[in-house]
Amino acid sequence: MMSVIQVDPRVQALFDQNLAQTRRRGEEITGNLRAEQQRIAAQLRENTEKFARQREEIKGQLAQLDQQKEQPKRASNPWAKPAQGDGNELSFATEDDDPGHAVPPPVSHQPQTGGWAAPQAAPQPGFPPQPAAAPPAPLPPRQAPPRRRPIEDDDEDMSGQSWLS
Repeated sequence: MMSVIQVDPRVQALFDQNLAQTRRRGEEITGNLRAEQQRIAAQLRENTEKFARQREEIKGQLAQLDQQKEQPKRASNPWAKPAQGDGNELSFATEDDDPGHAVPPPVSHQPQTGGWAAPQAAPQPGFPPQPAAAPPAPLPPRQAPPRRRPIEDDDEDMSGQSWLS
């Protein structure tokens, strides 16, 4: 037969109390974990729905951009000058000039293949036009720097000593 161990009733009561307390804490922790899992699952659903909406919005924006690319837009050049003045420039009439001077022809500001057109000067009376000067001759190649003089050996008596040392 098996013998039963006799335990002090106070020890048995403490054991039962600790066991009940441990089970309550375990149930409390399990309840907290389930609540946290439900919160995380709800947050995951919200994020998934939010990201799906954002993805659809971005797809719509991309479709609009593709449609805009298909329709080439005429870009305006802010630096382009109009063919005629836009009314903001100063203009002087011929009566503003001295009466003895001729009005020079207008300067062309239209771009050409080689850049901007050079202003055309009116020929001066009494002076024949001068031919254009020839471009300057290229510079000769640069000379090498002078070499150092070789060190003179002043050890004439072969004694191994020099007045320099």
